[in-house]
Amino acid sequence: MSALAGCSEDPASTTTPTETPSSSSPSLSSSTSDPPSDTAIAEQAVAELAADYFATLDRLRQNSDRPLKQLKRVAIGEQLAAQEVFTRRQRAAANRQTGEVRVVEAVVQSVNLDGQVPTAQMDICWDVSDVDVVDAKGESIVSPERADRGWTRYQVTNHHWKEDPSGGWRIASGRDLEKAPCSAA
Repeated sequence: MSALAGCSEDPASTTTPTETPSSSSPSLSSSTSDPPSDTAIAEQAVAELAADYFATLDRLRQNSDRPLKQLKRVAIGEQLAAQEVFTRRQRAAANRQTGEVRVVEAVVQSVNLDGQVPTAQMDICWDVSDVDVVDAKGESIVSPERADRGWTRYQVTNHHWKEDPSGGWRIASGRDLEKAPCSAA
């Protein structure tokens, strides 16, 4: 389980896409005027999803008046269900997040556009050093042993690739990785 419960509490993905190596910062511009490839469009959209995903979780956990349906813009399947359950439990206990999760690094590991549903795999290094979770009395419930940074591998899908190649990506599942935390830079 991740340092901030619920950042990624899904088990490992059950599918493994055919991998196409990619960079951590795909660029849609090139020295020529050729339009970006479908893979480059997907890589850019997946990398941008990382920040939107965590910002959505932050907003929902900071303000219990925000509707959980906002999760559907960034998550699907296992990840959507896990985040809905976690956030409902947090709200029922009158717990509230303060601060924001920071995405330190988002590395798109692979993109597969050949299947019926396009998929991607992305590793995200997150930093929760500015995040606290407080109870109804305003007292912190975060363990002093919580790690401030860690890595999570996400499986990402786009069920609407043909209609929305950039905006249709959703995080489908995730699992924490056991590797050295990224730098705080």
